[in-house]
Amino acid sequence: ASSGNDKSVITIWKGLECFDIQVYQHKTIPQLYEIIKHSMGVHGVNINNVVVDKAGVGVGLFDLLKGCKGFIANEKPTINIYGMLKDELWYKFADYVNNGRIKISFDRYKDEIVQELGAHTMYKYDQDNNKTQVLPKDKVKSLIGRSPDIADSIVMRMYFEVKQTGFSFTII
Repeated sequence: ASSGNDKSVITIWKGLECFDIQVYQHKTIPQLYEIIKHSMGVHGVNINNVVVDKAGVGVGLFDLLKGCKGFIANEKPTINIYGMLKDELWYKFADYVNNGRIKISFDRYKDEIVQELGAHTMYKYDQDNNKTQVLPKDKVKSLIGRSPDIADSIVMRMYFEVKQTGFSFTII
């Protein structure tokens, strides 16, 4: 986010190993675009393996990064048991973690990551719609006192597991 309290978070992955997280505050869309393009070059990431959260100011970044994937949290999931795509990604992430498939290979932001991911352990089942959902973001924010931006970016890696495969780079 280019203003407000939310952060802009970039997670860089090779397979299912997150080997870098970059956190920025109060960066403009053009500044973030330059940071991302530079990081893509350093790590050899193809634009097809970049996913951007299209909510809010992310739309501008998505428009600049021609060829990247656009994540919309409330998009229809690929499996109909979930309320929305965001729910499906969180459940896929939990499955991968429980099976030892995810690796985060550094300690930077460890406390924030643990707190943010831990706040999402509360799941609910919407009986009216017969859908499985994760705790809404506003409730997570109230639990931890901030937006779970780092966790959201980490979990967006599952976009490539649900939609495609490959080397990935996520930006929220």
